[in-house]
Amino acid sequence: MHEPVRVRTGVLVGAVLTVVALATACTAPAAQDHHSSDDMPGMGVPMPSLSPTPTLAAAAPGGTGLAGAVGGYTFVPAAGTVPAGAPFSFQVTGPDGHVVTRYQPYLSKLLLCYVIRADLTGFRYVDAAMRQDGVWIAQLPPLTSGSYRMYVTFATPDATQGTPLVYDLSQPFTVSGPAGASTPDSAPAASAGSPATVDGYAVTLGGSAVPGQQVPLTVTVTKAGVPVESLDRYLDGYAQVSAFREGDMARASIHTIGGSAGAAS
Repeated sequence: MHEPVRVRTGVLVGAVLTVVALATACTAPAAQDHHSSDDMPGMGVPMPSLSPTPTLAAAAPGGTGLAGAVGGYTFVPAAGTVPAGAPFSFQVTGPDGHVVTRYQPYLSKLLLCYVIRADLTGFRYVDAAMRQDGVWIAQLPPLTSGSYRMYVTFATPDATQGTPLVYDLSQPFTVSGPAGASTPDSAPAASAGSPATVDGYAVTLGGSAVPGQQVPLTVTVTKAGVPVESLDRYLDGYAQVSAFREGDMARASIHTIGGSAGAAS
């Protein structure tokens, strides 16, 4: 199994861009990877065979991802402080106040989790597994102590039990423990236009963000100066891109359009 390349690089207008791409050395197009219960060993909840994500509307169009509740759905962490390296447990309650146990598959997952440090110097995509009672368990990496925010994205029917909508919720939390050395993910973000490098892969952001406008940006992946021409599909796409605004940590999910020669827009 290939490890995803997680890279942070700067975006103009004081944001941090996070790119998650899965690269391979093969030249043939990669088959789509649908995640199943094998991704969640021992959790006892059978995962469906996930099909490509249908187009779903956002529950809060134009939202910042900073709300803990939208449309009656609430992100409820079990605790506001967790020890470094400990599991982070949470649940989602619905408009009726009950814990949600059924989700619409979205981006080949039932729920997506992102953790980012408040000063934007650390980011992780975290796998979470759901128990039979609807409690989710996310095993956090050994993060340094400090303030963080967890973002969850999922799809589930709206309050009228109609067409599923996509919900982006988040809650702040604190990692306890003595101040220590930075983790591998704790490093200053690269400046805008400069490549960020992880495991030999360099990711470069092209284009300029403009406040209040939709503008195209390009993301180019290279290795040893050569464009990576084959990317495996990951979470229903070739690259997952999120932008976090400096200051309030508002999040925007950026939709990518496939690309060739290691580039996506």
